[in-house]
Amino acid sequence: MIVAVTLAGGCRKEKADAGCKELRQGILDKDDARVRAEITGYLLSLPTRTYSDQTLNALVDAINNKCGNIASILCFDCIDTYPSQSEISISYQMGGNTIVGIIDLSYDSNHQMIFRNLHE
Repeated sequence: MIVAVTLAGGCRKEKADAGCKELRQGILDKDDARVRAEITGYLLSLPTRTYSDQTLNALVDAINNKCGNIASILCFDCIDTYPSQSEISISYQMGGNTIVGIIDLSYDSNHQMIFRNLHE
């Protein structure tokens, strides 16, 4: 019984590590599709995806809880486009360099938060 619990816990950690590795690699490669898939996964894991500052905070917390302190909020609903957008930053160290990606988030027709864009 104890062995099964240990093994199950190990699988979850490996899956979380794989997701973090994918997110980091996507930022490094400027791979919009890879980052979109990872951020969408985090959004789908949240209790609500309603476009709000609380959801943005929950998203950043979820990323940081799984990947270490790599995500931060730059602004909520601060980009005056239609629809408006928010930004978070993903920043981590690799080989003595700081890798940074900026992720734009917006909302769909149901006011649910969605990934919009990746840039530097």
